[in-house]
Amino acid sequence: MFDYDAAPHDAICLCQIEPPDATPDPTPDATTNELTVPQRAHGRRFPDSKRDRVQMGKSLPEDIASQLRQLEAVFGALSDSVLIVDRHGRILRANAADRATFAYDTQANGFTTTLRQRAKLLMARDELGQPIPEEQSPFARILRGETLSGQHAVEATVRTAAGSELQVSISGTPLVDAAGTLIGGVIVTRDITEERRRERGLQDANRDLQDLLAIAAHDMRTPIAASKGYVQLAITRLNSMAATMTKKPELVGAVERLRKNLQEAEHSTQRLTRLVERLLDVARLQADRLQMELEVVDLAEIIRTIMREQRLAEPTRVIRFVAHPLQPVLVVADADRIAQVLLNYLANALKFSSEESAVEVTLDVRDGDARVSVRDKGMGIPTEDQERIWSRFEQLEERRRSTSAAGLGLGLYISRAIVEALGGRVGVAGAVGGGSIFWFELPLARSIE
Repeated sequence: MFDYDAAPHDAICLCQIEPPDATPDPTPDATTNELTVPQRAHGRRFPDSKRDRVQMGKSLPEDIASQLRQLEAVFGALSDSVLIVDRHGRILRANAADRATFAYDTQANGFTTTLRQRAKLLMARDELGQPIPEEQSPFARILRGETLSGQHAVEATVRTAAGSELQVSISGTPLVDAAGTLIGGVIVTRDITEERRRERGLQDANRDLQDLLAIAAHDMRTPIAASKGYVQLAITRLNSMAATMTKKPELVGAVERLRKNLQEAEHSTQRLTRLVERLLDVARLQADRLQMELEVVDLAEIIRTIMREQRLAEPTRVIRFVAHPLQPVLVVADADRIAQVLLNYLANALKFSSEESAVEVTLDVRDGDARVSVRDKGMGIPTEDQERIWSRFEQLEERRRSTSAAGLGLGLYISRAIVEALGGRVGVAGAVGGGSIFWFELPLARSIE
């Protein structure tokens, strides 16, 4: 019986093939000029050449012969390079894709018969451009019984017989017999040159975009700040003038209309300022330069401060704060950045819920974490969209149509990055028509002795 524990992990068992005591050197087949290494399967030579495979097909039952023909067709049709090797690293089979991609098996100076020779010709280098040592090559690792697949596949830069360089992903698995003895391996090489070229192009384009955003946002700060200053100065002077116009009723209405227009202009400049700061934050995040000034802060006090500011900014809205622990809740964080996250949550809750509905902020402590939640009674968010709303420039179409104050879709993306940089996590709950609960958690600060 086959002992799985004795076989290398994830190895393929060739239970129908018995390995010979000694494997002779490969020799070219006279009719096809292919390399063959004689092996035996139930007393028959392993079908390495086309002639052998045809002969074996004639001597096998029709169902088995049909399966062999199907496997042969699949092997030949694979677009990835596939090698089958014996336990000594000698190449038994190479599919058409391997011969077309690397063209090493038909060189005038002789056949490539072993993986060692193939490795010397490929001159594989790692992602830093350094040669991969022979003992660390994927070929050697597979023949030591290691399975390379998925995230364990090896990426390398190699050279073809034509002299061109390719980026490839090499995977493979060892082959074992019924006794669990290693008898060879299967090696699959995928050309990922074009895929990596596209990725580099996207990375370059993304980097250029971030640089453009940073420059544009930086250049916009000065004129916006100047406009905001002029608007605030105009409001101050208008208020002074209004105090002297009480005896002229015909001017009071005009002054009030002018004050309202100036206040709307002030709100617009504040909104532009927030957009510019978010663009700058995105550029900093992409460049891994988002600055944090960490200190032990009272999360409850930060929330109370933000609540007071929001109640002044939105006097017609009901905003409640419920803190289950009455004592200070200490976390290690950047107070301004946490305030930025909470302001974004609150702004969304107020924007996407009706004027009559209340918004509730709660603070809980559980399992060593502090959780801040902002609940609204708005339209809610479909379950399938609750993950993607945290992506950059992402906005749900329904929410975009529901308000005239649509943004860039950066607030939640930045909020998530801030909280995760502080060792916390974010989330959203709720359903369509039932409102939303946006929350974030931060680990509590350790006791300071």
